[in-house]
Parts: sequence; structure tokens; C-alpha cells
Amino acid sequence: MVLKIWDLRLFTDKTDLDALKTRLKQNLKRSELINEQIIHPKLGCAKLRIHLDDIAYCVEWEEWSWPEEEG
Repeated sequence: MVLKIWDLRLFTDKTDLDALKTRLKQNLKRSELINEQIIHPKLGCAKLRIHLDDIAYCVEWEEWSWPEEEG
């Protein structure tokens, strides 16, 4: 699985974040989401490549979500 992580560290003021939110509320095509510079000029990104087994290992389930044990 590949996860795209957006980097907001260059966003220096509230107007940057507001502009990003406004842009994301628009109906963007999948092709527009590929290039983060189309979404916002200060937006950076990285790709995190992980295996599904790693996710299952890292997730901490809350006690209430487990079914009761039989016996």
C-alpha cells in the first residue's frame, strides 16, 4: 500500500491553510490530486510504502471493540 502524506510545514499563515481548504472543497479530478503543486503551491508530499501486515501489527484496538471470549 502506498500512502501519500501531505507536508504543510511551509504554510506560514492562516491564509495558506484557508486557501488549501477552499481548493479541497472543489470537485477535484483524480489527475489534479496527483500533483500537489496544482492544489497549493506551498504543499509538499511524501509517499509512505507499507505492507498491510505492518498496519495490522501497529493498530491498537480498543478493548470495547473486541468480541467477548467464549468459555
